[in-house]
Amino acid sequence: MPSKLQIIKDAYNYQLEHVTQSPAEWTTFLRAAARNYKLPFDEQLLVYAQRPDATAVLEIERWNELFGRWVNAGSTGIAVFDRTAARPRLKYYFDILDTHESLFTQPVPLWEVQPEYEPGIIEALENSFGELAEKETYYPLRSARDAEARQAYKKERERQRTLDAVYILDIMRERWENDDPRIPRNISG
Repeated sequence: MPSKLQIIKDAYNYQLEHVTQSPAEWTTFLRAAARNYKLPFDEQLLVYAQRPDATAVLEIERWNELFGRWVNAGSTGIAVFDRTAARPRLKYYFDILDTHESLFTQPVPLWEVQPEYEPGIIEALENSFGELAEKETYYPLRSARDAEARQAYKKERERQRTLDAVYILDIMRERWENDDPRIPRNISG
């Protein structure tokens, strides 16, 4: 039975062949890669192979430390090559949709082109590369899947804030009922 590392190597080789078979396949890959543009090519390719709809990926520790987000129980990581290790091994990324907020969550900066800048971007591209045949093709973050991901993120964020508020209120009620002297009482009578 092949190791997980070998399976990921095979997936990488297959995906490399697959995305270069046609301009349409290559464009689809580039749209997905644009969402995680800071990743090296091999990691972008493996993220695309395993989760083509991934919006923003990080390792579990970075979600926790940088953004105060926790990976949901049962989430499956996206295996990529760990180039920092002395010998070949894998590391795992998780998409933002695999996470939930904590009490100390920081905003996640998701890159997108603002509509008011589109004409200037199109003009700059056309000045550099000639007339664009399909202007909409060059905006990878405007797909329905991305809009859905952003909406799910906002909905989860609100749900988690509500749960956090209810939790805090429950603690305060419990302390109030137990006559905790740390809870100030401003009730006259």
